Formats: sequence, C-alpha cells, structure tokens
Amino acid sequence: MNLQKKWLFILFGVVVVGSIFAEKIVQFYFDWIWFANHQVDSVFWTIILSQWGFGLATGLFFFLFTCFPSKTNLRPQFSHASRIVRHCSS
Repeated sequence: MNLQKKWLFILFGVVVVGSIFAEKIVQFYFDWIWFANHQVDSVFWTIILSQWGFGLATGLFFFLFTCFPSKTNLRPQFSHASRIVRHCSS
C-alpha cells in the first residue's frame, strides 16, 4: 500500500470515528459553555467526573467479577430430602 492510500485510509477512519462521536462531542461542548456562562462550571465538572468515575468503577467491578470468579461454591446446597428423591428416581 503506498503512502497516499495509507493516509487516505487513516483520514477515513478518523472521519468515521469522529462522526460516531460527533453528537456527544457537540453536546459536551454546549453543556460546558452553558455551565460556564452561568458561573457554575464546577457543577459541570462534578457531573462529568461522577459519571465517568461511576462508569469506570462499575466496569472494573464487572470485569473483575466475570474474569476472576469467586473460589467459593455459589451453587445451592440441597437438603438430604432432595438426595433421597434423586436416589429413588434413578
């Protein structure tokens, strides 16, 4: 692949990714401007950081929970009566 096609491919990828996130970027910018104009931009940053923090913490929790399952036995423990029923039915 020559250099011009390589840069064209990279530019196309940047445009595609940018168009996917364009709405979020514009919404972020307008919210930032609105909060700054009302002199409450600390509230804006608190909202942004809390959303990102909660999202990252939740994602990390589920990643660790699914990739490294607990070593304890989480299956239900049956009583003696259920063993008798299973033994008699076989």
